[in-house]
Amino acid sequence: MDAAKAVTATFTLKTYTITASAGTGGTISPASRTVNHGSTTTFTVTPNAGYTATMGGTCGGSLSGTTYTTNAITANCTVTATFTANPVNGVCGTSSGGTFTTAPTTNLCSAGTATGVSGSGPWTWSCTGSNGGSTANCSANIQTRTVSASAGTGGSISPSGSVIVNYGANQTFTITPNANYSVANVVADGSSVGAVTTYTFTNVTANHTISASFTTNTYTLSATKAGTGSITSSPAGISCGSVCSYAYNSGTSVTLTATPDTSATFGGWSGVCFGTGTCTVTMDAAKTVTATFTLKTYTITASAGSGGTITPSGTVTVNYGATQAFTITADTGYSLTDVKVDNVSQGALSGYTFTNVTNNHSIEAIFAMDSETGSVDLPRTGQTISYATGDDGYIQAGIEWPSSRFTNNGDGTVTDNLTGLMWLRDGGCIKKSWSYAFSAITDFNNKQGNYICQDYTANYSDWRLPNVKELESLINYGASNSSTWLNSVGFANVKSSTYWSSTTDKGYISKAWSVMMSDGMETSNRKSNAYYIVPVRTGTSGNPYELQMTGQTASYASGDDGYIQAGNDWPNPRFTNNGDGTVTDNLTGLIWLKDGGCIKKSWSYAISAIADFNINPGKYICIEYTANYSDWRLPNIKELESLINYESSNSATFANVNPSYYWSSTTYNRNTASAWVINMTKADKRYIRKNYSYYLWPVRGGNIQGN
Repeated sequence: MDAAKAVTATFTLKTYTITASAGTGGTISPASRTVNHGSTTTFTVTPNAGYTATMGGTCGGSLSGTTYTTNAITANCTVTATFTANPVNGVCGTSSGGTFTTAPTTNLCSAGTATGVSGSGPWTWSCTGSNGGSTANCSANIQTRTVSASAGTGGSISPSGSVIVNYGANQTFTITPNANYSVANVVADGSSVGAVTTYTFTNVTANHTISASFTTNTYTLSATKAGTGSITSSPAGISCGSVCSYAYNSGTSVTLTATPDTSATFGGWSGVCFGTGTCTVTMDAAKTVTATFTLKTYTITASAGSGGTITPSGTVTVNYGATQAFTITADTGYSLTDVKVDNVSQGALSGYTFTNVTNNHSIEAIFAMDSETGSVDLPRTGQTISYATGDDGYIQAGIEWPSSRFTNNGDGTVTDNLTGLMWLRDGGCIKKSWSYAFSAITDFNNKQGNYICQDYTANYSDWRLPNVKELESLINYGASNSSTWLNSVGFANVKSSTYWSSTTDKGYISKAWSVMMSDGMETSNRKSNAYYIVPVRTGTSGNPYELQMTGQTASYASGDDGYIQAGNDWPNPRFTNNGDGTVTDNLTGLIWLKDGGCIKKSWSYAISAIADFNINPGKYICIEYTANYSDWRLPNIKELESLINYESSNSATFANVNPSYYWSSTTYNRNTASAWVINMTKADKRYIRKNYSYYLWPVRGGNIQGN
């Protein structure tokens, strides 16, 4: 401040805008106003004829007459006018006794015209005229009538009870049966109108009645049976047999039972049932069910052993109560020995008929090879001294040797009068390894002069190395030394040493079988070893004992056992399973216990154990044994050795054959505290002290000429 000064502040009063609006039926003016803060203002509101104004908006205020004055204005705001038509006076019109019988049509409005009168009272209508539109209500009552509606058990009627109906109106009733029911009859005003589900009274001017009755539904259950049996029901009604259908009330639960007769089985239900148990059916419609009964069938298992046929064979199906015949035929060279029906022997029947079959059965035909077409009797071992009752020397099983076992032919050869084989007389003039034995014999056939063999002057060119069975046939198990014995009966220079056979050890093809000529022990030795050779020639047929093949078919050198296969061919099949725990050897005719491992004893107890087995077979658990033979015995060494197949160790026809030694009944003659055994897997033959425990293999049959 450097001098006196003056200043002026100017303030402008706030103003606000008021906006006015009007609905149908009148006007408001002006349309808007500008007003200072805190001031009030007025608007003119003019309703049309027959209308009344109602004010609103955000300014607030009051209506007096046609002037609307706002409250003090402090912000922009609005004023609205709404107009409502004034009501007119409506009248009910003409009536009959104060109650309209029809909708009124005249004198409804004091001014204007009524529209929209329809339906039943109370009625509503609108009046229009110069004073505007409005509505009027008339509440006069119309005349009514009563319809009494009722329903019996099993359903309903709707509406029900006392039903009020306006005079002249229509009334419809709906009749609905409950589940498992149907409408039986509908009676209107005492007259039947049938089993209807709806009924309508029209132009009702009087009181009426309507009633509905119902009946339980019934459905037919039809049962059919296929085959022989019966069907019964619970509750009763169906009994097939006789009655195969019945009508049951709706909703009834019916249980059906199918019972086959003795010739059939129940196969099952079809239709509305399934399975093979009882069947429960709920009757909600007509239904059909079938019970199938299947005729019982049984099987007859028909089998035939080697050597014949049974017809029909295999598993034969037979109907209940039917008859089934079987025909049994032996092949050429075989005879029927027995027919077993259900494991019971019936004898050698050529046919058998099952009658009235009501169970499963079995039939088995057993055949044996005819002795004249292939069975050969084994020779004796040579042992004549008995060391125990039932041993080799006691029984002496086998064909007897010729009184002169060998013939010295005078040309350096010897003929065995038991087997027909011809042997080089000198048993010690050739000694070679197995590998060179065949070439040596070939050389001997061509150049006998290269070999110094005692007395040999013959000129045969078909000498060969004997197989193990041929070589073993020279052994006399009754002699203290077989080589000494041979030298005394026609041979010369036979050594108490090892001799080669032409038979290879199948288990070790680098080895071959040899025989110790002093005592008969058979062992497998390496082919590179040098042992003695005694050449043999095939003799004539028709001899007391025809040697059989060894079984070896594989050849390991030209001229060996598998190459020549000397001896009688084996029958096919070699063995027959008799079905009773025994096996017949179709080559030798001997019958063996099938189970090769059910008895194990020392030699000292072996013979008594077999004697006990003959009396008490049930004490011994032997596979499948059901026969009742009482002549079993311990086999001698030749019988036991006859089972050996030098191509394989065991025949599948037997059971429980162990890879171990088996006792023979033949005592080792050089030391009677020992006896001969054979290992049934390895095929080696040796002697062992009698107090050791080994397996026994009972045998029966054969040529018995001993004590």
